Amino acid sequence: DSKGYSMSDTSDISLDSLRKRILPVTSQGAANVFIDQDAITQSLNHYVAIIPVQATVSGFVTLDVTLREVSPIMVFPRLMLDDRFSYYASGAAYSHAVYYKGLLQNSSGDYKYELNNFKIRLSDPELLHTGKIYGGYLHVALEDWAGRVAVVSAKAYSFFNLLTNFSFYLLLGLVVCFVGYLIAALPNIKSVVLSYSGRIQLYVYLAIVLPLVVIGSTTLRLNSVSEQDQAESENMAKANRLAQNLAQTLLQEPDNLQDEVLSQTKAVGVDATIFSNAGMLMATSQPDIYTTHLMSRLMSPAALQRIKRGDFLFTANDAVGKLNFRNTYAAIRSPTTGEILAILSVPFFESMQTGELNQLRLASNIWTVFALVFLFFYLLSFVALNWLTRPLQVIAASLKRTTLSGTNRKLSWNSRDEIGVMVDEYNKLVDNLEISKAELARKQREAVWREMARQVAHEIKNPLTPIKLTLQQMEKTMREGTGQTDKNIQSIKSVLHQVDILNGIASSFSAFAQMPELKLERSDIRLLLQDTVEVYHNTDKHAIHWNSPNEPVWVMADTKLFVRIFGNIVLNAFQSGERVTVEIGLKTESNNALISFIDNGPGIPSDIVDKVFIPYFSTKETGSGLGLAIAKQGVEQAGGRIWCESTPEKGTAFFISLPLVT
Repeated sequence: DSKGYSMSDTSDISLDSLRKRILPVTSQGAANVFIDQDAITQSLNHYVAIIPVQATVSGFVTLDVTLREVSPIMVFPRLMLDDRFSYYASGAAYSHAVYYKGLLQNSSGDYKYELNNFKIRLSDPELLHTGKIYGGYLHVALEDWAGRVAVVSAKAYSFFNLLTNFSFYLLLGLVVCFVGYLIAALPNIKSVVLSYSGRIQLYVYLAIVLPLVVIGSTTLRLNSVSEQDQAESENMAKANRLAQNLAQTLLQEPDNLQDEVLSQTKAVGVDATIFSNAGMLMATSQPDIYTTHLMSRLMSPAALQRIKRGDFLFTANDAVGKLNFRNTYAAIRSPTTGEILAILSVPFFESMQTGELNQLRLASNIWTVFALVFLFFYLLSFVALNWLTRPLQVIAASLKRTTLSGTNRKLSWNSRDEIGVMVDEYNKLVDNLEISKAELARKQREAVWREMARQVAHEIKNPLTPIKLTLQQMEKTMREGTGQTDKNIQSIKSVLHQVDILNGIASSFSAFAQMPELKLERSDIRLLLQDTVEVYHNTDKHAIHWNSPNEPVWVMADTKLFVRIFGNIVLNAFQSGERVTVEIGLKTESNNALISFIDNGPGIPSDIVDKVFIPYFSTKETGSGLGLAIAKQGVEQAGGRIWCESTPEKGTAFFISLPLVT
């Protein structure tokens, strides 16, 4: 029969003719399962099973199975659907098409195969092997034994998908880092102190994150409610139309109710069940659900009570096992009397499944925007932070350079903002500091001159006292005429000796006053030490041991001053006792020249060893106390350091460290 096979007209077809029209489906792995050849160009899912019946009279049972088209919002097919084919019910991820001899037989999904003239792509060999991207979709094709080409299409992985993934992992990383930081900081939370810039960044991040989180969660919630309300409104409208259409059937042809339900639900694309006023099953678009006892033949008691209370159209939550869905109930009432004839139940998935997909898409958009905004403000915060804290850094640097001895510069800031107020206060501080410096310098000069006058008076008074006594004695002897020449000569020598002491004191004060006039030049420190050794050569009372290095040791020094410093240190050692030996050493270490003067004298008491470099401090009766003070000032002005170590057992050691030059 060239017009096609129909199970409703099996009496006109013999088993032999049927077998000629069907082909075994070996890939199904089931015996006696065939596919109708005439249906190849009409349907992909039309199978025939021929099962032998063993009885007194042999015969065959023929089953015709055609996969029913399932809408994503329909609930009942989900209860009967094999998990292996659950993606047919989920719907939106893939598009499908079947071509036979270049002609489109059927298609489903979002991709429009006819509008995109996809048949010209079927000759592309990559389509059948690795797949090919056309029109923003990835297409993969497979040709079967009958020459049919099945095409599966899905949206290609776009840049936005990569951006969404990056945003998701970025946010996940931020959350993990934040939680890790909290866990690490929690034991010492009281001691955690954020810097000023850190607090600014924290406030900026909070100002970004908190509004985005609130807006994002609010948007998701409002969108979910809006989609659910829209889906419920649409389903309630469908249920209301079905109730009105079925009302006439209940009044006029109640025996045809089952057929009318099947017809009406197929046209609308939903499943429906009709219950009596007492909540008993009357008709349904999916009778297998009730015959297999997957669902009760009794209506939900809660929904029945609402109908009886006058709530004639509403939507409520429902569930079968772990399958959750929404159910719209509508009272089927008589158009004339308003009497409730029956109760219509229309279950749907739209608000839960499609809504969840839309929520996921919206969430991905939100966190993508969030990540982009966060990165933008993260970079902007660095620029803004540097711009905001730069004045503070300038002020901090100026405060660090502010001293009582140097020149303090004022800051300039044109804006009259908080930084401007701070700059004004700093400039006032500089003015006050200059006034204080001048006053302090004046008081210091007065104190120095008072101390200098006291010390000079003290130093001069010591030699003047014996001079005065000697002159008075000479005056008395001359007046009495009892003076002797030899005695007068001895008195004159004593006076001259005291005058020499006064002259030495004056020279020391003059040298100390001239210290700032240092003239540094590149010098070989070996030669300066050699000059010192030659001046203070070995005698019966003292000795100098000095081993000169073979290579020059270059430093920056005032040659005249350093010869005098070295000589003063050696002379102090010789004057500390009898038969004193001084060991002079010179070596280089850590880019410095280290000079040592070690004597075997009685040493300096530990309680005064730290005072030897203080001006006017001396352990000798005839000393001015300025020699080592001059040495310290000269060495430090040359960029070096001088220090003393002394014990009564080992004597005294003076060390001088000077930076090397090339």
